Amino acid sequence: VHENIRIGICSGTEAEFVYGLDEEEFWHADYNHKRGVETVPDFGDPVFFDGYYDFSVGEIETCRNNLAICTKAFKSPPPEM
Repeated sequence: VHENIRIGICSGTEAEFVYGLDEEEFWHADYNHKRGVETVPDFGDPVFFDGYYDFSVGEIETCRNNLAICTKAFKSPPPEM
């Protein structure tokens, strides 16, 4: 049994999108360089994650839209919330 994770988080200025397997990261988005970064070791067959970066950009856009909606709905709650 394996555990697969996908984490996408955002704020007004920051964003992070990561894929992992069994507590190990195997891909993340580098928004500064506008590309995906494969972090799988090179000891096996090469692994490519075509389309992951573009998908992550869309997910972060959705995250930021949802953040704006929630901020408005909750009347800009303090950071503690």
